[in-house]
Amino acid sequence: MGIETAIGLGISAAGTIGGLVGGGGGSSTQSVTSTPDPMAQAFDIMKTNLMLPQIAEAGTRSGVYDQFYQDNYLPAEKDYLSMYRRMLPGYEALGNASIEAQLALMPAATDLDYQQLQAQSELLGPATQLGLEQIGAAREKLGPQTALDIDRIGGERALLPEATNTIGSFLNASTEGVDPAEWRQRAGVDAQQGLSQAVGQMNRNASRMGLNPGSGAFTNAMKDTYLQGAANKAGAMTDAWRKAEDENYRRLGLGAQVGAQTFGLSGS
Repeated sequence: MGIETAIGLGISAAGTIGGLVGGGGGSSTQSVTSTPDPMAQAFDIMKTNLMLPQIAEAGTRSGVYDQFYQDNYLPAEKDYLSMYRRMLPGYEALGNASIEAQLALMPAATDLDYQQLQAQSELLGPATQLGLEQIGAAREKLGPQTALDIDRIGGERALLPEATNTIGSFLNASTEGVDPAEWRQRAGVDAQQGLSQAVGQMNRNASRMGLNPGSGAFTNAMKDTYLQGAANKAGAMTDAWRKAEDENYRRLGLGAQVGAQTFGLSGS
């Protein structure tokens, strides 16, 4: 059915419905309001006519699928069921044979288990005797081992006072540390001695070369030497003070470590 035909049928239906509604004589407001719209009914009829080919095509497809199932799948299912029925006795016979074989092997398996239990029972006595002998040997060694431990503990006790004194002296020395002022003074003395030796060497060299110690050049050289010597002395004294403080920190840390290990305060 073409679109023009469907539209024509819809318009015709609309005209028919409109005539029926218009020929009904006088109408009140209530009857006009409840009467269906003729144009809406006409368009519904038109849409239904347009969908008729699609509905027919869907029905045709459904019939083709049913026919394909009847021609292909259904025979295959019947063949599978027939083959399964023919093989079923074989499966049953195989299951029965397996059960009979297991029943036939059961006495042999039971006898093997019994023999294993009997062998374990026979070995239980020697194993127990061996365990008793091992316990006896351990008891015999217990006495000498205990005596050895007692001797070792006695030796440690004999050394305990000496070790305690040594550790105490070490801890005292670590706590007291060194005197930074003494180290600083010693460094200053060493630097001053080095300066004196340098000045003496310069005077001897000037005397050998015939230089005048009162000349301006020699006086300036000596002044530079004294200035450099003073700077070296100050640096040596400062460095000695710093080294003395580092040494004190190192001794305190080592003393704390030894003390913790001695009195059982270490984390390990």
